[in-house]
Amino acid sequence: MVQIHIKRQTLFLSDKKERCSPKALLGALLFGLILEFRFFWKQEESYTEIDPVSQSVYSLPRHDVAHEILSVLKCEEKKKKNTLSGAFCYTAKKVVDNKIDYPIDTLKLNLKCDVETILQIWLLAREKMSLDIMNLALSDAIITSRKLLGFDVSLVAPTNDIGIGTVLDEINKGNGIAEYDIRKLPLLLKDGKSAMFTDLGSNLGLVSLAVALLYPNVNILSIEAAAPTWMYQQWNLKCNVQETQITEKNRAIHVVHAGAGSTDMNGKDTVMMWRPHATTSTRSWTIRSEHFDEDLELKIPMRTVRSIRKEYFPKTESFDVEVMKIDCEGCEYNVIPDMSDKEFDAFDIAVGEVHWGYIPKVKKPSSKRGKMTHKKLCRHESFARQAMECCAFGDMIVDHDLGMQKNNKTYKTVRELSGKLCDSFEKWAKDKNLIDIPDDSNWLDRKSSMA
Repeated sequence: MVQIHIKRQTLFLSDKKERCSPKALLGALLFGLILEFRFFWKQEESYTEIDPVSQSVYSLPRHDVAHEILSVLKCEEKKKKNTLSGAFCYTAKKVVDNKIDYPIDTLKLNLKCDVETILQIWLLAREKMSLDIMNLALSDAIITSRKLLGFDVSLVAPTNDIGIGTVLDEINKGNGIAEYDIRKLPLLLKDGKSAMFTDLGSNLGLVSLAVALLYPNVNILSIEAAAPTWMYQQWNLKCNVQETQITEKNRAIHVVHAGAGSTDMNGKDTVMMWRPHATTSTRSWTIRSEHFDEDLELKIPMRTVRSIRKEYFPKTESFDVEVMKIDCEGCEYNVIPDMSDKEFDAFDIAVGEVHWGYIPKVKKPSSKRGKMTHKKLCRHESFARQAMECCAFGDMIVDHDLGMQKNNKTYKTVRELSGKLCDSFEKWAKDKNLIDIPDDSNWLDRKSSMA
């Protein structure tokens, strides 16, 4: 059977050998046009999704996708509507029953995803994960109504995930792990200026979502390594930021499944530990004593930020304002040294966290790699204020402040911004082996994510 995808409708042509010659195909097409497709036209929308990373193309009729969902998730069993599997089942049943005009937000959870979006998320997720992992990711994921910077949102996360509450609290209060207030970022644009927000280690997508809701003209590139968490983020962004909010504002929001890495890692796989109870802790150095039975080692496709950006924004070399959030459980030690000074300096503001103090000695990168990373990031106010690693550069001028006040301003040093933080630096540096790691051999070992 041959399936031809034309204007989101499906034409079926077949012969006895299940094959069509070019002449037969052309003849059948002409015949169909003459007869106005009366005999061969199947009135059913289908979905074609192109995954830019793998270039895989899916083309399936809507009902086929719905039946797959019903079968894989065993939707004949009672599913709670406030679960992610329940939402998939609910949507699939609407499609099969031809009730697709009913709003999906009848789940009464402020979930405003349309049928197309939900089926697209399913198709993309099926490509990223095996059925076993997908069932595991869906089995315990719930949808809850939350407040994010005053906006009513519906968020997906595993039932016992401690990460979602922590990050929401930090965003809403404007403090915590990253020590910055999203409301103070220089992203309110005027005079047709353009802006990009790059989110490395975006986990559930809450920071990207906050930026999307608060700054309606900003382009967003959100990169997450763990496929299950990437799937949750698809829901969190696509079901809270409506398509009209993207197209009418002439901006792009891309959620990318990849681990951010260096040039020598680009296109290769590594192993990281995904933790359903701690979605903010997908990493390659989980301490064995912290391992839980439900934790899962996943194969992660690695990409450079450079290659991802060229793929999703091929026609834009630079933006008027660029902000990077980097909180990726150690990927900073691959990403930052790999950037040229020009590439790194393109970011007006960098916020986030560095992880030298958390990574166990047996998995640390070299001290040289650490120094290169810290020195660049510590020029940015967010890091200089709260990262002990920055105390190694106490006299360095912090020339990227959150207000972007680059004129008529006397910049402060790391020591001046960090306050009493650096008082205990010497002991911390010794305890954390800041200058003692000679090479990257343990850091680059991709065989296990447990230290």
